[in-house]
Amino acid sequence: MELSLGLAFISSLLVMVSIISIHISTTYHKGLVIRAVNSTGRLLVDDLSRTIAAAPARALTDICRAEYASDKAEMQKCLNDNARMYVYQQNYGTVRLRSSGSLLQNVPTNGVFCTGRHSYLWNTGYVLNSEDYELVSGAAATFNDGQSAEKKDFKLLKIEDSNRDLCYQHTLMHTTSTAQYDFDHTRNDFHLKGSISTELLEQSDDRLVLYDFVIFPVTQHSVTLHSFYSGTFILATERGSIDITGVGEFCKTPPTDGFSTDFTYCAINKFNFAARSTGQNRKGE
Repeated sequence: MELSLGLAFISSLLVMVSIISIHISTTYHKGLVIRAVNSTGRLLVDDLSRTIAAAPARALTDICRAEYASDKAEMQKCLNDNARMYVYQQNYGTVRLRSSGSLLQNVPTNGVFCTGRHSYLWNTGYVLNSEDYELVSGAAATFNDGQSAEKKDFKLLKIEDSNRDLCYQHTLMHTTSTAQYDFDHTRNDFHLKGSISTELLEQSDDRLVLYDFVIFPVTQHSVTLHSFYSGTFILATERGSIDITGVGEFCKTPPTDGFSTDFTYCAINKFNFAARSTGQNRKGE
C-alpha cells in the first residue's frame, strides 16, 4: 500500500512537472515569435522609409501626361487620382479555409508599391500557405527580370524600378486574373542592370509573411515636388490559419487539450509608417 501511494505521488508529480514545462516552453516560443514579428516589422519600416526618402522628387502628374498623351479622357482620370495607379495597387481574391471549408472573400493576394526609384512586389500569406488555404479566385504573383529564372512563391521583393514599370504592368492586368510581372525592355532598358531584386523576408523558422499592405493617397508639394507617403502593413506568421477579416483572436484557437504547434508559433502585428521623398533625379531618369 505504501509503495502504491508513493508511486502514485511520484507519477502525479511528474505529470505536473511535465505540464508546467510544456506551458513554459509554449510561452517562451510564443514570446520569441512575437519578438521576431516586431523586430522584422521595424526593419521593414526602416527600409521603406529610407527607400522613399531616396526617391526622386518628380511630379506624379507628369506620369499621367506621358502615359496618356493621346487619350485626354484617361489622362484626366489619371490626373484626378494623382497617378495613384502608378504608385500602389493590390490584388484581392477568395480563399477557402481547409480546416472548416468556409470562404474568405476579398482578401489581399498580392500587390506592388512603386516609389520611383525602387518598387516592392509581394505575395500574401493567403496565397503562400497552401496547407491552410485553397485559392478559389485570384493568383499568386510571379516576377521575371529577364536575366534569371522566374521567381515564384516569393514573399516581398525589393526591385530597382526607376520607371515604375511594375505599376505600369499592373495597369495592364485589369482584364486578366494573372499577376505575371516582368520588365518591358523597350521602356526601361537603361536602369535594368545587375541583380535588381532582393527578398526582404528571407526563409526562416518563423516563416513571416505579409497579409495586407496599404499605401494611402500621396500628397505632393506643388513647388518642391516632395511627396509624402504614408501606409500600413500587417506582418504575421505563415502558420496559424490567420484571418485578418475576422474579429478578436486572429490566430487559430488551440484545441481543448492545450496542444497546438500552429498556435504556439502564431503571431501578428500591424505597422504604420510615413516618409517624404526628397531625393535627386539620377542621369537618365
